[in-house]
Amino acid sequence: MHPPDRKPSALGYSLLIYMTLVIAATTLIPFEFKIPGRIHINLHGTFSDVIANVALFIPLGFLFQLARRRIGWQPLLKAFCYGLFVSAAVEACQLFLPGRDSSVLEASLFTGAALYDAIMLRSCVPELQIRLSALTRAERSLNHMRFEG
Repeated sequence: MHPPDRKPSALGYSLLIYMTLVIAATTLIPFEFKIPGRIHINLHGTFSDVIANVALFIPLGFLFQLARRRIGWQPLLKAFCYGLFVSAAVEACQLFLPGRDSSVLEASLFTGAALYDAIMLRSCVPELQIRLSALTRAERSLNHMRFEG
């Protein structure tokens, strides 16, 4: 059983799912998938593309850690795996978008961005504990209001 402060956060998971869907929508627009005549995978990306996409992926590690409310190396590994899964899925889907190329560099940077933010969150543990407690109280209040009203 989870200690009260370490219980997984429904609000955190909701934000994580929302951010994952925002990433999918943003990176896969215009959603006109076609079977490619040839598969083209780049080993590089343009600087502006890389910066924009890394900025899009940074919140994943933070939200993953926030949702799980666990501190340690195992949650960092899970945040890394989640970032890897999402970035690999996005890059795989881009293979089927005409005019778009998948990039190994971008997938690596996306995964690194998610891990970096999870590590940064881990280094802010004392203040995070205070904020997680406040989040837990706010979440309980919202649940209480929902069931009463």
